[in-house]
Amino acid sequence: MKNLITPIFYFLIVTNIFSQQTKTIYVDESYDEIFKEKFDRLLESNLYDIAETTRDKKIYKKLRYKEYFGRLSKKNKGQLNKLFNSRYKIDSAKKWLFHYIDSLPNKEKMPKISGVIIYDSVETKKSLFLSKKVFKKNYRKYINSKHIHVMSYDEFQDNIRKEKNKISKKIDFTHIYKQNNGIPEKFLKEMNYHKDNIPVFRNIFSDGMKNYNTILIFPNGDFYLVNNYNMSNEKI
Repeated sequence: MKNLITPIFYFLIVTNIFSQQTKTIYVDESYDEIFKEKFDRLLESNLYDIAETTRDKKIYKKLRYKEYFGRLSKKNKGQLNKLFNSRYKIDSAKKWLFHYIDSLPNKEKMPKISGVIIYDSVETKKSLFLSKKVFKKNYRKYINSKHIHVMSYDEFQDNIRKEKNKISKKIDFTHIYKQNNGIPEKFLKEMNYHKDNIPVFRNIFSDGMKNYNTILIFPNGDFYLVNNYNMSNEKI
């Protein structure tokens, strides 16, 4: 009897462990569930990126178009006109270019100088905070390593200032953010950053899982959504 109970007890433990594991569900751009093999095959087409969220202990991975063209409804266009004219003082005769940021960085956790964090083959974290000059000189040395780039607060500010100067005067360029983690409000105001207190962008320019970070709106209501767009592109 003792030998019979032990395997059964073991089976129940293993079953319970697997039942608590998070399940990954793959869906296409229309939220229809598909097999992982088809998901991977469509992803290779280079038309999509991935939006991911966790709900009810399930991970949902969704195919999302890397870029998307559309037209605002009259209702949404009217809401945007009213909001932008009253709050952001945007000229509705111009193109509107918005950079949407879900969360601004935590100033207190940013390094004093910019650099890169290297992870070796056994995932041991090695922090290599290098000056800009040294970092550029030694970049190729680390190119094949697993690494992440880090940015100091000073360089973060410099990049924002440079980006602002690249934008055409024919376009009203505005940053919209959902959450601020310590960046001074005075600096954000000077750089034309505004908090999305009324979740217009989250309601209109999202596929329900993830916002596009670059939103270009034309006076006639046409819009273009993309991630990591070159802001200095003269075509816009």
